[in-house]
Amino acid sequence: MSESERRRAGAWGVLWIGLVCWAVSISIVRAQPVLVTATSGAEFTASADHNATVSVGGTIVNVVTNYVLSVFPGTAATGTPAFTLDLGKPTPTAGLITVKPIAQMGTLPTGQYVAVVTVNGPGGSAVSPVTSPFGRVQGPAAVPRPTILP
Repeated sequence: MSESERRRAGAWGVLWIGLVCWAVSISIVRAQPVLVTATSGAEFTASADHNATVSVGGTIVNVVTNYVLSVFPGTAATGTPAFTLDLGKPTPTAGLITVKPIAQMGTLPTGQYVAVVTVNGPGGSAVSPVTSPFGRVQGPAAVPRPTILP
């Protein structure tokens, strides 16, 4: 094989890897609607590529490496999140990933929040649609010391 043929073959290989990564990132986008249950945890549908692998240069790699939960104050996933939590790559049950408890949920001040889940992999990242707003309500204030009547 001549030098120009090797270069052309290499360019096609790079293009193929790029197309695979693009296709993987497109398929990840269709992943997860997110449901925040109460304010103690999160549940979402695993990416359709959760268990998928691809061969890149003869090395088998996972299409999905981890999920990240981001919780934002207000009703839009904009600005700085109240917190972001790397969930790793939990094992789905019946296609759902449930993460409970999430200690950070208990530290949120009273207010309205939304959340998104980002799925990451070597081909890029994709963000889920935003949850419906959910609230964090503090418990009631304690009553003053009671007086016991005779």
